[in-house]
Amino acid sequence: MRKRWIVAIGLAVASLFVIGSLASAMGKKPPMVSKASGKVTVVNMKDSKHPTVTVKPTQGQAVTLQIDPKKTLIMKNDKVIPASSIRMGDLLRADYEVRRGNNVAKRVFVEMPKAVQPAAKPSATQTKKRARR
Repeated sequence: MRKRWIVAIGLAVASLFVIGSLASAMGKKPPMVSKASGKVTVVNMKDSKHPTVTVKPTQGQAVTLQIDPKKTLIMKNDKVIPASSIRMGDLLRADYEVRRGNNVAKRVFVEMPKAVQPAAKPSATQTKKRARR
């Protein structure tokens, strides 16, 4: 009689695990977060509810990101900025999710492009030394 109870309890526990795994498999999957980084090539702020930004990485295809004005965190120089502050040519890093076929940005980090620095001019003492030779 005792073995029957142990077997019955074991079957009940096993069935709970099976039912639980089936329920979780049928539920929603958490969205997968992807990353994009590169130079901003297109900024479309015409639709204020769903503005978009296209990012062209150094290698690969361009990625168009939809910005949710209420949920997307946009930062530049450690400060939160509005989406309208993003400009073409800015360097951008973003974490995004694919929702209903759209790449929706969760976090966007904007950097100014590094300006090409001119070649360093020789100091006055170096030019005087050359003139003496």
